[in-house]
Amino acid sequence: YADLVREVAEKEGVILVDLAEEFDALPRHRVQAEYFLEDGIHLRPAGDQLIAAILQRRFEEEGLLPLLTRDDRP
Repeated sequence: YADLVREVAEKEGVILVDLAEEFDALPRHRVQAEYFLEDGIHLRPAGDQLIAAILQRRFEEEGLLPLLTRDDRP
């Protein structure tokens, strides 16, 4: 599934925040113990925080953070 998402993102020229790759780069036992609940699907608060940090880093790298934080509502 993740490989297909990567292919589509590349083909469409869109930014991909590859969370699968991010989690795969960490020791498996740490991911299971610290970031996910026992069901392996739902995140613990530490997992939420990690994903938020990954997204913030990627938004900054892509220059998107100013777009998300500006307040140009009427």
